[in-house]
Amino acid sequence: MTGFIPVPPDPWVPTATDSETKLFPAATMDALDEHNDGRYATTEQGAKADSAYQLPEDGVPATDLAEAVQTSLGKADEAVPNTEAGRAALAASPELGAAYDDRAADFIASHAPSFAKPLSAPVVVAPASGSDDDAYAPWVINAEAVLGESALDKFYMYTSSDHSAGAGGIFLRTAPSLAGPWTSPALVYVDTVAGSQTETAAVVWNPETELFHMYYQQYTMGVTGFTAGQSTGLATSPDGVNWTRVGIVLTTPNQIEVMGAGQLTYFRPFRIGGQWVGYHLYAPGDQFRSGMSFSQDGLVWVTDRQQLGLGPQWEALDGRAIAWHLGNAVRWRGQSWFVGLATEFVSGVDAGEHLVIIAPLSADMRRFIGSPTVILTVTQAWESANYRGVYAFVDGDHIHVFYQSDKDGEQPSIGYATTQGAVA
Repeated sequence: MTGFIPVPPDPWVPTATDSETKLFPAATMDALDEHNDGRYATTEQGAKADSAYQLPEDGVPATDLAEAVQTSLGKADEAVPNTEAGRAALAASPELGAAYDDRAADFIASHAPSFAKPLSAPVVVAPASGSDDDAYAPWVINAEAVLGESALDKFYMYTSSDHSAGAGGIFLRTAPSLAGPWTSPALVYVDTVAGSQTETAAVVWNPETELFHMYYQQYTMGVTGFTAGQSTGLATSPDGVNWTRVGIVLTTPNQIEVMGAGQLTYFRPFRIGGQWVGYHLYAPGDQFRSGMSFSQDGLVWVTDRQQLGLGPQWEALDGRAIAWHLGNAVRWRGQSWFVGLATEFVSGVDAGEHLVIIAPLSADMRRFIGSPTVILTVTQAWESANYRGVYAFVDGDHIHVFYQSDKDGEQPSIGYATTQGAVA
């Protein structure tokens, strides 16, 4: 079951009781003024900011704004001023508020983590020609954290075929560490009920039902109004190995509903508090678009009609488009970040020189609030700039990134990078 909402959530505010997410409750968010959308401040940080944004009685001269803002940022310990005094100060000085907005975005972006490749070779070598598994679209979870001793190993990696001519399939590898060694792939799921090309698995644990949700794309799976197309299906599992088909959760009921071909696939779900959110392809082709959907239970999804921005304003992208459906969101040190691809090709099939980027996200998870940073460059003999299938997740205090790359058009292998100082 799926649906569309006529306008995007404005603002969409996640709520959470988990202190680790460090998110504001909706009531607090509603109280914030136009200069403060609640970017990643905590109650403790707000307290520190209580005196950081006090204006002198005569105000701050315009010539001193840059120094004043930088001093405020330091005093606030990287916090947005979520206090009555801080909000009053910004409201009293539009110039200071505007300068703060600009400087805060730059400040947050400047604190983007740096990444390193701890290995000199891929963690998963390209499968042999003719293999059913193409090591496509890697997705990694800490299975041991959920399943305990019943897990096959600490980490599970899901991959798939890549636009298979047949049924396709989802494959599982396991490893004791993120750096490997990873086992040989085992086929764990193929949707044989309808369609073909069971591919691009995305696996999220649902603590309410104690089941893993695996979202995957399937060609001609019950799509209406098309001669051909892809939809997103769902299967669930108690152990991450044995899967039961649920059915379609994202599809376009009619081609005229959206721009382009209306292909809601390459689904990248994540959870913030009790809210399920997912980036996905909205329309493929030379002018691809990415979209966003929401759910309260991971089963019934509502798709936002407003497409996600391509990011032409960011010079760091060098004319490339943000492929939201080829990345995902992570929560790291109190801030939400997008990690994924900026691409120059049609929605995921052609080779090119692509950028692996990280950028700070707004509270509604749908725009960058600071300039993106390129985090991976070609440094190893097996790589090229034809990056594909980027996936990031947080384990411990570090962001871990798995990515596909190749050399001279060969079958892609999977590489591994992590924030500086991490131990795999």
